[in-house]
Amino acid sequence: MPDRVLQAMHIPSPNIYEGEVIDMTDQILLDLCECSQTTVGTAIIYIGNGHAAWEAALANTLGEGDRALVVSTGTFATAWGVIAESVGVVVETLEFGMLHAADPAVLTEYLSRPESAGIKAVMVCQTDTASSCTNDVGALRAAIDAAGHPALYMVDCVASFVCEEMHMDECVLQLE
Repeated sequence: MPDRVLQAMHIPSPNIYEGEVIDMTDQILLDLCECSQTTVGTAIIYIGNGHAAWEAALANTLGEGDRALVVSTGTFATAWGVIAESVGVVVETLEFGMLHAADPAVLTEYLSRPESAGIKAVMVCQTDTASSCTNDVGALRAAIDAAGHPALYMVDCVASFVCEEMHMDECVLQLE
């Protein structure tokens, strides 16, 4: 371990309530919006790991008994579904395995079925680190729209943010 790294480890943690951390937050929020290529959205920083972000997203969007569809291309999407079930969400899984990205046509067909009308959210990982599958989040948004389905589109981009392009504005349902 280089001496400069060891010395840096002995610097006290910054005050999270005032000073340099607060001063840099505004710029970080602007940078996050730029990285996600959004001009209509607002970045939110959530302190916690990806699992904590999943739970917070679910707790703030879905209620007990709501139905959600997990589009799974690996272990992490399935795990997000388990977290959803733990907060009372009824989960359906559209499984694509660990070798291929989700097929938008299959998603459109699934959401076009009358029994899918009550699904409140579609949950997908942009890249699942367990399988290395990267989903085309724009194409999946288009698939939801092609089905004429009003589900909230929830995308986990923890493993892919800034590594894969995220065009957030293209993934938002455009209401006219």
